[in-house]
Amino acid sequence: MNRGLQSGAASLAGVLAGLLLIGLLLIAAVVWQAADMSFYAAEYAKYGNAAALAMSEADLLVVTGELLAYLRGEAPDMNIQAAIAGRRQEMFNEREKAHMIDVRLLYRRMLQAGGAGAALCLAGGIFSLRRCGWRGAARAWGRGYLKALALAAVAALALTALITRDFTAFWTNFHGVFFTNDLWLLDPATDRMIVMFPEGFFFDLVGAVLGLWAAGAGGAALLAGAIVFWPGKSEAENRRLNYY
Repeated sequence: MNRGLQSGAASLAGVLAGLLLIGLLLIAAVVWQAADMSFYAAEYAKYGNAAALAMSEADLLVVTGELLAYLRGEAPDMNIQAAIAGRRQEMFNEREKAHMIDVRLLYRRMLQAGGAGAALCLAGGIFSLRRCGWRGAARAWGRGYLKALALAAVAALALTALITRDFTAFWTNFHGVFFTNDLWLLDPATDRMIVMFPEGFFFDLVGAVLGLWAAGAGGAALLAGAIVFWPGKSEAENRRLNYY
């Protein structure tokens, strides 16, 4: 392979690795935010969910923890009992449970995609280290990540504009893409889950996830910039590293 093709291949590999890392950071942001009980407590206080459900805030948080355990595969079912209007009863109906089967499957597939992406990043890193040495591999990754982040930033800005302009349309389209049925269409008169998690909750959740992702991606960008633009030991070494 000639010098030009090798340089192009290294550059493409760096961009692909950058895109994989950006995707992993997004998955990590989703997992982290979805597990943040303080976020749920603040949202319930903001929207008055406990009062709307005739529950105490403490009981609602207990139900939330059990629901998240089911989502993560730590509980076998969603047979969750709660004190509602002074009477202990089943929290969720069969339609809600059926929908959460789909949600748990989607969550599991997201984690599997994250695992596959991490494995690809590791394999690519090992290959680059063997081919280019650690300095060359780091420089190729840094340049590729900054290019990938520029593409992701454009997509993130477009997504943010869509969300802020019409979140309902975004949320409806999201469900149309990831679900093959209408079980997600819940009725607040009969389904407690939609009262527990109204549209405003998901608007805040998506915003928090994007904020976490932006912080992580920005931190990685600082690292990539330091690798790319930190002065080398010599002009000759810089020219050699820039080849990668």
